[in-house]
Amino acid sequence: MKKTLLLIFVFALIVSCNNQFGKEDYKKGKVKYEQQDYRGAIADFTKAIEINPKYADAYLSRGAVKNEQQDYQGAKTDFTKAIEINPKHQ
Repeated sequence: MKKTLLLIFVFALIVSCNNQFGKEDYKKGKVKYEQQDYRGAIADFTKAIEINPKYADAYLSRGAVKNEQQDYQGAKTDFTKAIEINPKHQ
């Protein structure tokens, strides 16, 4: 029983580390953006941001998608946040 619990814990840890800092969700969002699945891309970028609120690239990419959808205020908010986190995004 202890071995089973240990294996489950290790597996959960590995899965968690694979999406460390939201990178997997960010990558999924980029693919969906390229496929013009804007709703799916926003969802994935949002997940990446929830995992790592300091993920400037996720804000930048989500802003680009919002801009494509003519959500200019939402895009401006995301672009501003990306610049706030990483001023090199100016």
